Amino acid sequence: MKKKTCAYCHRDFNEKNKRTAEHIFPQGLLELYPEQDVSFTPEKVFKDNSGLTIADVCQECNNGILSELDSYGCDLIKTQFYKEIEYNCKDDNFIKTIDEEQLKKWLIKISYNYMRSRKKDCDFMGEYISSIIKRDCLPDNVDIFFGVHINVSPLPDKCYNYMPLLICENPILLGTSIQLSFTLDLPMEYNSVSIEGAYEKLLVKLGTAVFYIIYWKEKTPLTVREQYYKLLTQKFSLVQIKKGINEYSIKRVSASTNLTLGYGHLLSNSALEQDEKYILASLNGRCAGDVRREFEAMRTDRDWKVGKVLVENAIFPNNKKVQKEYEEMFKEDE
Repeated sequence: MKKKTCAYCHRDFNEKNKRTAEHIFPQGLLELYPEQDVSFTPEKVFKDNSGLTIADVCQECNNGILSELDSYGCDLIKTQFYKEIEYNCKDDNFIKTIDEEQLKKWLIKISYNYMRSRKKDCDFMGEYISSIIKRDCLPDNVDIFFGVHINVSPLPDKCYNYMPLLICENPILLGTSIQLSFTLDLPMEYNSVSIEGAYEKLLVKLGTAVFYIIYWKEKTPLTVREQYYKLLTQKFSLVQIKKGINEYSIKRVSASTNLTLGYGHLLSNSALEQDEKYILASLNGRCAGDVRREFEAMRTDRDWKVGKVLVENAIFPNNKKVQKEYEEMFKEDE
């Protein structure tokens, strides 16, 4: 049964204020990354040519404050987190200028849309959403950390499940690289950090920006939260977004395994070093960036397109658009 009230302002839908579909990822981001037309959830993978939406938002909210937040956020990604960062910049610091309050509200909006689409309990977000609608300051029991994504593997992003836009629930924080754990036959969560006292923990990747969001329970002591702040900023390469501060120097948080396995995990600084050593050893000391350039030079644009069509045809045999692309692609070769 469809909801009769808006998920944001809680007013009834009517002829003057109609129900609309709100995108999980804003339309502006989908236009920036049209190549991401496959969606991944914990339960399934599906072809989604117009972007995931949830139809429980009124026209006034959708076209008003939510649209304003999307305009800010999409412009931020387009101007500061859109272009792929070169491999030789993997150890650099990057100066980013943000509107702290606007960015937090935008990420909360995306989180809220995502959790509702997953039918998760969102009651704890009521205070955040009220702040967004009333244009008030946010409550202080949400913390956001961020860094940048850089491909440090020897293959291009598009060789994997290319996902410039994604959300992961409860990502694992690891102190040992996955390759080392695999070599030593250790469990996936060996030497991992468990953050207690939170309603929800989400990782949101938008372009090259990687955000780690913690929604704290009201009863979690500030002293406990501060211990995690210290851990995340000193032992991991994350930088905390702080109230009133709009300029940040951030670093890479990505490992090679974030390309192969996705962002269900983040590695500590020492684990990132282990990850790099494994890559270097596998390439006999050669630079991963050089290997990737050589690999890309061996393939034409058509080679990439053929590979994508073949994979999608196998995964989505009943999707009409995929079938049409497949038939058109190989009809040219007849």
